[in-house]
Amino acid sequence: MGRTRLVDKLADKIVTVPGFLAPGNIEPSVARIMKASDFVIAKGTGSYESLHGELVGKKAAYMLKIKCKPIARELGMKEGKIIVKVE
Repeated sequence: MGRTRLVDKLADKIVTVPGFLAPGNIEPSVARIMKASDFVIAKGTGSYESLHGELVGKKAAYMLKIKCKPIARELGMKEGKIIVKVE
């Protein structure tokens, strides 16, 4: 039996998807879960780029490495930084 992670104890449901979520291209089951959720944690620059501004009315945390100048400017950070942005 494996160790239980803290997030497993705190979350009602954990859903992972390969790659990143694109708002117009989400499996219906994942879309229903996201719609019903209070808080979304998204990992990666692609997830930040596709979901930022799309989760209106929801709390979100984005975990990413800033890999390009446009995202660095938008976030007011330097390229190469690893950050967590909570909205």
